[in-house]
Amino acid sequence: MILLVVGGALLAGAVLAWKTAGSRPRAGVGVLAATALVPLAAAAAGGTGWTAALVTAAAFLIAMSLPVILLAVKHDDGALYLSMIALFAAGAVAFFSGVAVHMAAPERPAGTRDRLVFTTEPVTPVNPRGADRVRAAATALLKADAAGDAAGVWNLWTTAGQRLMSQKAYTRLLKRCRPLHQGAPYTITSVRVKGDTATVRTVQAGTRRLRRFALEQGEWRLVLAKKDARDYRLGVKRLVAKRKNLGLCAA
Repeated sequence: MILLVVGGALLAGAVLAWKTAGSRPRAGVGVLAATALVPLAAAAAGGTGWTAALVTAAAFLIAMSLPVILLAVKHDDGALYLSMIALFAAGAVAFFSGVAVHMAAPERPAGTRDRLVFTTEPVTPVNPRGADRVRAAATALLKADAAGDAAGVWNLWTTAGQRLMSQKAYTRLLKRCRPLHQGAPYTITSVRVKGDTATVRTVQAGTRRLRRFALEQGEWRLVLAKKDARDYRLGVKRLVAKRKNLGLCAA
């Protein structure tokens, strides 16, 4: 379709240039020169491969066509000769540009179109049961606990543990009875993973403790100890009173 449109424009320009050559030779050459720009515009608009080569070759042949040569000979005019040379140069540049585009374009089967191909680097799957994942969960829990971040600690409980005490109630508990170890540095001494369960041994404020974790929906969460689970069933008010009587709340 592009070749038909461009070929028709070139033919019309050549005829118009020939008709106007008798009375206005410079105008005839000007029309032909303007017509030669049509294939260049078509190539710039997206013609590639054989399309660009044929279109620009047509511009080159039209630029060297007999009408231009006859016009230059018939009308001995310096400006006319310069116009012929400029037209020849433009056609030559167009032709060799088309050839270069065609040679650089990869070969494709007829009737095919360009397609976007997206490539991605291979992604190494993360092992959710790795000890590093358990250690990361334990570290996040201990950091939140040391900072007094009740919501951060509660979010790392298992679903069963969260049913025993709501996040709002646990926040009230820590406000009314701040743990003695809050803010103390901690150390993770060992991590062991067995299937969907893991044990983490820690030392904080001189106290050794073993915490159990369970894998839930790809995330490691803290399994509440049986003693803690019993205490949380008492409710905030009774549990605060119990811990204060035992001297477990910081002043």
